Amino acid sequence: MMFRKWQILIMVLSILLGLNFWYPKSGRADALQPLAINSIKQTLKLHHANALVLVNGKQADSPEIIQNRLVPANSALAIHANRFFPIASLQKPLTGLLMVQAINNHQVKENSKLDKFFPNISKSRQITVSQLLTQTSGVVDLGDRSKVPLTNERAQLMYTLSHLKVTNYHQWHYANSNFTLLAAILMRLDHQSYNHLLQTKLIKPAQLSGQIESYQVVKRGQVVESMGLNARSWPALTRSMSAGLGSCDFLATPNGYWRLLQNDLLGQPNILETILKHRLPGNQENYFAGFYLKPTIMHADGAFDGYTATFFINYNTHQTLLIFCNNLNFQSFRAMSFELYRDYFGHEY
Repeated sequence: MMFRKWQILIMVLSILLGLNFWYPKSGRADALQPLAINSIKQTLKLHHANALVLVNGKQADSPEIIQNRLVPANSALAIHANRFFPIASLQKPLTGLLMVQAINNHQVKENSKLDKFFPNISKSRQITVSQLLTQTSGVVDLGDRSKVPLTNERAQLMYTLSHLKVTNYHQWHYANSNFTLLAAILMRLDHQSYNHLLQTKLIKPAQLSGQIESYQVVKRGQVVESMGLNARSWPALTRSMSAGLGSCDFLATPNGYWRLLQNDLLGQPNILETILKHRLPGNQENYFAGFYLKPTIMHADGAFDGYTATFFINYNTHQTLLIFCNNLNFQSFRAMSFELYRDYFGHEY
C-alpha cells in the first residue's frame, strides 16, 4: 500500500514538472543563447543593415546589444545605444500607455465620445476614445509635414485639426491624427502639456530623463544621421515630426526605449491586462493603443524616410526584440525584421 502511494506521488510530481516546463512563464526572459546571437548577426550582414538590435540580457534592465555597423563607430551615421533616434510611430504606444493609465484611473472611458473634448470636429459625437485607440474612428490624415518646424504643442495640435477629415468609414484606417487627438484629450483631462504628461507619468518613473525627448528639445548633433537614399534633412525631419503631436514627434535612445518597455509596459500588470483584453480569438491580429496584438506577441513599427525601428514582445515570457536601422527602406527593413523575429523567437511571426 505504501509503495502504491509513492508511485502516485511520483506520477503527480512528474506531471507538475512537465506542466511547469511547457506552460509559458511570466517574468524576465532568459538571456539569449550564442547560437541565436550568431543567427541575428548573420541576418543583419545578409541584409547589409546598419542596425542595432537589443534583446534580453542577463539582467532585466541591461539588454544584450547586437550590432552590424557599416561605418566607423565615431561616425555621425553610427547607431549607438545612447544616441537619439527618431522613433516615428513607436511613439504611438507611449501615447497609448498614457491613455490606458487614464482609463484605468477612471479619468475617461473607452466609450467616451470625442465631442466631449472637441465638439467642433465634424461627426465627433460618433467617435469614441476606443475608436481612436483602434484606428477605426473614420479620421483621415490630410497632411504629414508642416511647412516649417512648429515650435510648440498648440501649433502642432492646430496643424492636425486643420489637416484631418472625418468620414463615415469606421473600419481600420491608420491615421496619425487619431493619436494626436488622444494626446489632446489627455492634455485636457490633466490640464498639462503632452510633454509634461509623458515625462511625469512614464519617463521619470522609469528613471529615463534625458533619454526620451521631444524634437523641440533634442539638438541635431545628438541624433544619429540617416544613410538612406531618401533620407530627410534635419529641417525636413523636424517638419515631419512636428506634424505628429502624440504620434511621431519624439526621439529616444535605444537603451531608453528598451527600459521604458520593460518598466512602463511589462512592469505594469494592470496596464498590460487592459491592453490584452483587446486580443482577438485564434491567430487573428488586432490593433489597440499603438500595439499590434497576436496570441503571445505584441508588436509595433516606426518609420521615417531613412529611419526604421520595430519591436516584438512575448508578453508571457517578456522576451523582447527591439531593432533600429538607418539605411534600409521600410519594405526591406520589415522583411529583415521578420527574419530576426524567427532568429530570436524560434518560429515564424
